[in-house]
Amino acid sequence: MIITLTKIVLVIFWVAWILSLLSLLPQPYGQTVMWIGIALLIIHLAEFLLLRSKLEEHRGGKANFVGTMVFGFGYWLPYLKKKS
Repeated sequence: MIITLTKIVLVIFWVAWILSLLSLLPQPYGQTVMWIGIALLIIHLAEFLLLRSKLEEHRGGKANFVGTMVFGFGYWLPYLKKKS
């Protein structure tokens, strides 16, 4: 349930981030959302790079970059828990 809620919150956040890219969010909220989104992208990229080999091992050679970049641990944690 926590994973599902995390995914929902992240989808809502990424929609807000896209709106801030288009300058449709009022300031200072748009700027704050923009910086949080950049930080999340960096964190999710680090997650992907650190866990890519484990994901490929558990998913039969397929590590989904987009899934990790959008959902972070909400994407890869269920795969690692299922195989453990």
